[in-house]
Amino acid sequence: MKINFLFLFFLLNQYYVFIYGICQITSNTTLNCPESIASCSLIVLKDFSNKPTILNYPLTKTGSQNFLELSNLSNGYIFLEGTNECTVDIPSEPYIDSVDSPAAYGGESNFTGAFLSDEFGVIQTVKNGDIFLNFKYNNDTRLFTFTNFPKGCGKFELWGKNNKLYSGSYKPSTIVDFRKDVKINNIILVGSNLFNPKIMINGPNFSAQQNITSINDSMDSGYFTVQQIMYCGKWTISLSVCDSQVKDTPPIVLNNVPSIDGVTSVSAKDGGNVTLNGVNLYSRSLDIPDPSGKKNLSGYSITLPYNKKCVVIDYDFTNGTITCSMPPSNDNEQKKNLNFVLTIDQLYTANINFSYDSPSISTVKQTTFPTSGDAQFIINGKYLNDDSIIMVNVKVPSNGNIIDYNCSIKSKDETQMVVGVPLNAYPGYIVIVSKNVGENIYSNIGDLSFKPIFNSITKSNTNGQIVTISGISVHTEKYSGSKTVNMSASIYVSDGVDTKAKCKNPISTNGVNITCLMGPGVGKNLSVSIDINGYQNQNPLYFSYNSPVISSLNQNYTGYVTFYGENFGADPSKISIVSSDKSPINVLNANDTSLQFLIPETLNGLNYFNIYVGSSNHQNVLSNVEFAVKPTILNITSIPASGGQVTITGHHLSERAAISFRSQRGTPSGIPCNNITVSDNNSVLKCQVYGFSGSQIGENGAGERKTTSGANHTIFMSIKGRNAINPNNITFSFNSPIVYGSPGSNGLGRKTIYIIGENFNRIGLKVYVGGAECKWPIIYHTFDTITCMLEAVDNSLRSQYENKTFDIKVTVDGQTGFIKNNFTYYFDETSYATESSKLTSIIPAIVICGSIGLVPIISIGIYIINRNRRLKEIQKILDNKVF
Repeated sequence: MKINFLFLFFLLNQYYVFIYGICQITSNTTLNCPESIASCSLIVLKDFSNKPTILNYPLTKTGSQNFLELSNLSNGYIFLEGTNECTVDIPSEPYIDSVDSPAAYGGESNFTGAFLSDEFGVIQTVKNGDIFLNFKYNNDTRLFTFTNFPKGCGKFELWGKNNKLYSGSYKPSTIVDFRKDVKINNIILVGSNLFNPKIMINGPNFSAQQNITSINDSMDSGYFTVQQIMYCGKWTISLSVCDSQVKDTPPIVLNNVPSIDGVTSVSAKDGGNVTLNGVNLYSRSLDIPDPSGKKNLSGYSITLPYNKKCVVIDYDFTNGTITCSMPPSNDNEQKKNLNFVLTIDQLYTANINFSYDSPSISTVKQTTFPTSGDAQFIINGKYLNDDSIIMVNVKVPSNGNIIDYNCSIKSKDETQMVVGVPLNAYPGYIVIVSKNVGENIYSNIGDLSFKPIFNSITKSNTNGQIVTISGISVHTEKYSGSKTVNMSASIYVSDGVDTKAKCKNPISTNGVNITCLMGPGVGKNLSVSIDINGYQNQNPLYFSYNSPVISSLNQNYTGYVTFYGENFGADPSKISIVSSDKSPINVLNANDTSLQFLIPETLNGLNYFNIYVGSSNHQNVLSNVEFAVKPTILNITSIPASGGQVTITGHHLSERAAISFRSQRGTPSGIPCNNITVSDNNSVLKCQVYGFSGSQIGENGAGERKTTSGANHTIFMSIKGRNAINPNNITFSFNSPIVYGSPGSNGLGRKTIYIIGENFNRIGLKVYVGGAECKWPIIYHTFDTITCMLEAVDNSLRSQYENKTFDIKVTVDGQTGFIKNNFTYYFDETSYATESSKLTSIIPAIVICGSIGLVPIISIGIYIINRNRRLKEIQKILDNKVF
């Protein structure tokens, strides 16, 4: 990549450090640099705009190498060339870190990565099989998005020009409804990611696999048209999706036994056509062509007593009814309660009582839909105004039992009767009772069916729980034979995209409430689909899962944060977190009671989150969640006892932090570090500590505990009461005392001596000259001078001191400074100028040798000048002092 000279000049002025190291990228994820490099400033490309941006990242020490995990950097940056202290060899293939599992129908899928463009903004090659994938970049979310991911299921692989870049999986399929349609020969399938669904059909003398007949573009609903399930017999239909059996979705088992619900009556004198209605009345012969071109009805036969036969003359495909021609009755034959036997395909039979000249029911239809009281029904049939009719009966629940209930008859004529039926009556049963020569004659059983009205549904936690659907005539059972049986019932909720959850085992014992076990899911205002015995809810009904709740949180030193609580759901792709500064936050893991994310490098200080759970337009929102990002401390510099600027490196460092250093002797507030500044990427923090010397301590000891000295002080860096993470237990220390020397002392008497150096302070101050303690030491407020009282040398020991030099040791707050062979006892009026000259000459050469550049040299020069000025002041004191 070429950089113009102005831009290069800008870099040099910003960083003024020579490039002297080459960093290597290994496995597309780790930047390895030589030990000598402390940080690496990278020119990067934000999206595909070809506008260079300079970001400085600190490196992490490991052994003899420094390294930087690129996957931890702000996603979306395309690294092109390193500057400042390092240069970078860029890989020729893109790096893809993660891909959101694509839906089975393909299309868009978000992913994270780097090196996805060259320096000219030309995107790199990424392929799925033979398909070249297109992608775009979103500056707000800092996510890449594939725009043409192919349809598929199971696992996929992404390839660059030569190498495999990533292995992942499509979203798994989910099944929320797999059942037979009550009215037609369809198998209904509802779920998500239904790629290549198939069914295996097994029944009497038949076994075959069948592809889906129709499925929508979003692959979440479709149906199989299966002719075989119209036939009598036992049928098993099992489902596979993506060429594998679907877990937790048992096969559909149909035991198609024919049943006659009703048969109309005819005149005993004339006979006539009789209509049968019921279930499973379809014959295989209907699918066998008849040479005449008419319906092939050879699979039916109907017999009655007295060797009578009712010849089948039609089958109605729309209503599933059979019409047969009934012969008249002879005078000596019984007219009532004749055993009417239907045989289908010579194997399957059904029977019902048939009576001539008796009330009979053809159809029953609801005409009013009240919220209480009785619903009005019209009964169509024959002989409905017969004087022998005494009642119309239905079955109702009563104290755990099932009893007969006599319905009110509103009106009647020959073919139609209007009755009032209580709303809690069981579907499937209504009969007309007539009186005949001392016995009750019961009509055929009419198919009583209520249209349910659904009014409300309760909420559920995201892990699923029992919910209640309230309404009118919301029955899930019907009366059949002498007992109640479950009707076909299906309830599920959907966001219209890819969230669907089934409510299992729906049951209603009173027709007022249905209870069912709602499956796991997320979101609010999800559309509720209900199908009970072929009746669907007509009015919109919406269901919501409970909103998320946070009870506690944990942040570790790697930047991973876990929120604990409820109702997060189990799909990270359905959770989004938006911070108050709009930093995008990528949710990594989630279940119903916790969610985990990685803090973006740019996020620091006190933040407020909005947490969205659910699909777009169906999200539960937890607003204004206060989150104080704990800074992570990785390194800290020491400073002189006189104060100075402290540099802290780490992650998520913030100007809003309250920083102090606390020793064992410290107060709760500690030694403050103020005037905080933080680098752009929040990895370097600088703050100022002001020196507090022993000379400032009050007579009552006030301020002693804030004296700036000592080592291994605990670092407190608090954001809203949450202290920083310090994974390596790093502590803060002031620089140890440095002893430059002393002018010496006349050994003939007790004398006050002066010791010159740095980082002197009062706490724990001890001074030794040779083996002798210098008593009552006092610190100058400049932290560089100590005065103390040295006892006179016994004249008998003079020979042991004269013309010899002694070590000076200074201890401050547990830290010790030392200089060898510096202090001289003299026993005459030696010129102080000589000692002063000696003192200035012993300034450690390392100060000069270890400094490179103009600023350190100037600093050292100023330091020497100031030191000589102080020595001259000491000389004046000594000149006026009588020893």
